[in-house]
Amino acid sequence: MKKVIKNIEKTLLAVTLLYVSVYVWLSFKGRYEPSVVGLNGVKVYSWAPMVYYDSDHPWAGSVDAIRSNASVYGGWNNPLLWKFFYPLYYVDISFIHKNK
Repeated sequence: MKKVIKNIEKTLLAVTLLYVSVYVWLSFKGRYEPSVVGLNGVKVYSWAPMVYYDSDHPWAGSVDAIRSNASVYGGWNNPLLWKFFYPLYYVDISFIHKNK
C-alpha cells in the first residue's frame, strides 16, 4: 500500500511540474498585446503568453478586418488554454506581468 501511495505522489509531482513548466515556457515566449482598444488607439496592453493571442490576423469587427473582408480573425483566442492554465495565468498577470 505504501508503494502505491509513493507512486501516486511521484506521478502527481511529475504532472504538476509538467503543468507549471509548460505555462512558464508559454509565458517566456509571450508579449504584451492590446486588450482594450478605443477610438484613439490602444488603451490597455495585457500580457499574452504564446498562442494566447493571434496577431497575424485582424480583430473581428476592426477597421482592418472590414477593409480586408477577413475570414480569419485574430486577437485573444484559445479558450481551452485560458481555462486550463487560468490559475497560473492569474498569478502571472497579478504579480509578474501587470497590465500596461
